[in-house]
Amino acid sequence: MIPITSVFYSVVLVQNLVHQPFSTEVSQSILYIFNIVKKDKLIELLKNSPNNVKFSDIRKLLELEGFALDRITGSHHIFKKDETILVIPVHNNRVKSVYIKRVLELIEGEQS
Repeated sequence: MIPITSVFYSVVLVQNLVHQPFSTEVSQSILYIFNIVKKDKLIELLKNSPNNVKFSDIRKLLELEGFALDRITGSHHIFKKDETILVIPVHNNRVKSVYIKRVLELIEGEQS
């Protein structure tokens, strides 16, 4: 089976060779596949090493899940999605493992 990332890069190469832009639907599909791969890699990173995670990785994952950074109060970054509020303290661009576990539980709970 061909990895999805290979398919994505192959499609981009074909687009460049043809010199014609893809339709909006195809572009959105490619972006959707790319985001799924990116999200899966971030989840694996968080599961494998929850003590060594940068805030930027958490932020990317939460944004891919539909959360938006609502505000920052001191070191507390507050994310919102619908009625869900998630507060993540950040110190030296790192997030403690307890908050990583909460994010993973929240994401896995939404996928169920």
